[in-house]
Amino acid sequence: MKTDEQMFHKYTRMTLPTFQHLMDIVNPSLMKRSPRALEPEQRVAFTLRFLIGDKVPAVAFAYRVGLSTVHKIIKETCDVFERLLGPIYQRTPSREEYLQIAEGFWTLWNFPHRLGAIDGKHVDAQCPPNSGTLYFNYHIRYSIVLLAVCDHNCQFTLVDIGLMGKNSDAGIYGNNYLNVTNEMLDIPEGTSCLSGTDIQVPYFFIGDEAFPIGKHLTRPYAGRYLGERKNIFNYRLSRARRIIENTFGILAKKWGIYI
Repeated sequence: MKTDEQMFHKYTRMTLPTFQHLMDIVNPSLMKRSPRALEPEQRVAFTLRFLIGDKVPAVAFAYRVGLSTVHKIIKETCDVFERLLGPIYQRTPSREEYLQIAEGFWTLWNFPHRLGAIDGKHVDAQCPPNSGTLYFNYHIRYSIVLLAVCDHNCQFTLVDIGLMGKNSDAGIYGNNYLNVTNEMLDIPEGTSCLSGTDIQVPYFFIGDEAFPIGKHLTRPYAGRYLGERKNIFNYRLSRARRIIENTFGILAKKWGIYI
């Protein structure tokens, strides 16, 4: 009979060493004292199957487990993932790491002093009870918002998720820790990036027209008939910014819950 690791590998193409490494981290927190409790490997398999896009009834049927049990296990396991994996894989970059990201953007995307691209993605959700239209977005569906920053290699560096779908990207950005005016982000001091000049250019993130311009955040010029120099700037910025769209696409392709 196939093990839970082998079954999960069949559906997600996650390698068995990767699955085992994940189990080494979360196993102690998923152990239960009751002899009737499911093993940690099964709990992780339930949760990962759900995260890649399988519906709860399909997961329950595959493992011959009740719906309420699967719901409870998925919630508990996701809480463990957030608590244990977050500090490892979603910690705020250090100043040295930001400088490496800026160098990567200059090398790959020809855009200097850039620390990342920021954008928001609406993730479909069931409307919570008694919430009215707070989670109803302009796509005419209920959602929560994933606001994220990625680096030059399509890897998320800063993530905030959970605010109501009615909020705009700019509104969410202005009220959470991703606001790049926050000193907690440890953004490097500006330097000169133009030969023959002493002008100090700050390091910054880039977003689309939904975000406000600030010392550490820029966006394309608005309007039409901008002239050659501004059009070239918009082209270069948009070319560099689209990497966040690619990163969201990779995320949704791997983890179907984000489609």
